[in-house]
Amino acid sequence: MRQVVQALFDRQKTNQRAMHAAIVTMSFLSFLSIGLSLLLTPKGANFSYQFISDNGLNTYFSSFLLCSASVFMFATYTSESIRGSDNNWNWLVLSIAFAFLSIDEIFQVHEQIGSYLTNAAWPSPFSNWTDLMPMVYGIVAIPMLWIMMPKLLHIRSLPELLAVAFLFYLAHTLADALVRHNSEFTHVTEESLKLFSSTYLALAGYASLIWTIDRPGKRRVG
Repeated sequence: MRQVVQALFDRQKTNQRAMHAAIVTMSFLSFLSIGLSLLLTPKGANFSYQFISDNGLNTYFSSFLLCSASVFMFATYTSESIRGSDNNWNWLVLSIAFAFLSIDEIFQVHEQIGSYLTNAAWPSPFSNWTDLMPMVYGIVAIPMLWIMMPKLLHIRSLPELLAVAFLFYLAHTLADALVRHNSEFTHVTEESLKLFSSTYLALAGYASLIWTIDRPGKRRVG
């Protein structure tokens, strides 16, 4: 608790650049991606094609955002390591986690695992294992972020952006697991929620990079 209080106190002393412009820009691009995904539906295909297809625009953009989050976090890890800061493993772990999610988005790792478990006739508490796997990611993320919290809290915008991303992801996983996809609208809504989760994770990565660039301090040489 003392570390959390100290982090909140240190947060008030930071002079980090505002994230408002980046948030507005990225939110606009996400809405644009959703709109283009609907407009670019191939002839004869369902209008959720770009949202659920491996080659869909929405899928590629979501993966790009997660990859960007990973790159931003790795750049933060590198910058803080050069400074000689302690406990830099947080940024490296987040970078690896976001890289995995980006790969999962393109190659549908959790869908393949879920399909294997479903075909193996293993009982699932939900409609199938494919719906359950994304919830596992969220469950793993909660204790990991709790451990990192003292390190993250003192950076302006970062905890808020991660919280918004998690809420979008929670809504996505609940819709995936509990809603019967009887219409194309439910597919589009679910995947759009995931896209906004990826958007705010990318913004969180950007916030961490801006923080390490802006904050004063000598860098370690040699």
